[in-house]
Amino acid sequence: MINKKRYYSLDFIKIIAIFLVCFYHFTTISRNLAVDKSINAHINYYVYGIGSVCVPLFFMVNGALTLNRDFDLKKHLKKLTTLVILIFLWGSIQLLIYAIIKGDNYTIKGFIYALLDWRRERIDSLWFLQTLICLYIIFPAVKLIYDQEDKTLLKYTLIIVGFFTFGVGLINMGINVIQYFVGKENLNRNFINLLTDPFNPFKGFRAYSLIYFISGGLIVKAIEEKKFKLSNSKLIFTLLISLLILFLYGSMMTIRNSYLYDTVWNGYDTVMTFFICVVIFILSFRYEERLAKVGNIIKLIGTNTLGIYLLQGMVGAYFKPIYMQIPFNSNLIMNIVFATFIVLVCLSITLTMKKIPLVKKLFEL
Repeated sequence: MINKKRYYSLDFIKIIAIFLVCFYHFTTISRNLAVDKSINAHINYYVYGIGSVCVPLFFMVNGALTLNRDFDLKKHLKKLTTLVILIFLWGSIQLLIYAIIKGDNYTIKGFIYALLDWRRERIDSLWFLQTLICLYIIFPAVKLIYDQEDKTLLKYTLIIVGFFTFGVGLINMGINVIQYFVGKENLNRNFINLLTDPFNPFKGFRAYSLIYFISGGLIVKAIEEKKFKLSNSKLIFTLLISLLILFLYGSMMTIRNSYLYDTVWNGYDTVMTFFICVVIFILSFRYEERLAKVGNIIKLIGTNTLGIYLLQGMVGAYFKPIYMQIPFNSNLIMNIVFATFIVLVCLSITLTMKKIPLVKKLFEL
């Protein structure tokens, strides 16, 4: 069981994920191939696609940590309640802080409405925690299926959920590719409405998160049993090819529709992003011993990614106007440095806040 051993690789994966969250939210690189045909824009857009693994990796880590541990319903319900309280507290905190940064004005009624309506471009970035709540609500049933020796029901669950998320997405991608080559304009990401609306049992829930969640548990178990035999070179090749396909599809959609196709947000439920996540998981575990040599640093950052995630939107909103005044702010390397800066600032604030008795509860789950 994973609760008998600490894996620095899981902390490392969370570090990768939170860095990519910050990079995605605050990047200023030129990547819109509809208006910029330069080689740099193409390179930027290709690299940009790796950001699609940011949130899925968090789901996978959560699955790896919870599915491979003993289950206690009472503790689980307590954790679920804490998460619900936490998300509304942080929703309120962020609305107040954004009011200062962005100059928003609220009446008491308006503030409550903004909180309940989950105001866009203010607190909607907390959608990860919303989805995590959904996963935790159904977790007892998922855990029951996961633990059964007969894996028939687990396979059924993965196939059904996988089809209505990744499968439907793949079908739509195939249709769009065909339409592109026959010259159709205005390609629609969700072409098959029958499978994305009336006949989809997972409408309204980001069900692809369940695939990542369960996969995280299964991959860690398979790694412990040494079932992955692919060489590192083949894994890296898989990652690069998956990223290339995501890039090519995004380029096609961007050029044909004349506006940027977001391969990060639209990449979460693609098989390409799923493959990249699996590769990152496996490779990270293969370097467990090397990661352990700097384990204290990795653990320090990895165990505070929740705080970084909760703070990054506000910290980035404050510093981005300042960053935009710096020469070469659209340079890829500069953007990587800026994302790293945001992570470190948020980490510093989190560590400071955790020293305050009651306040530290806001950064713990």
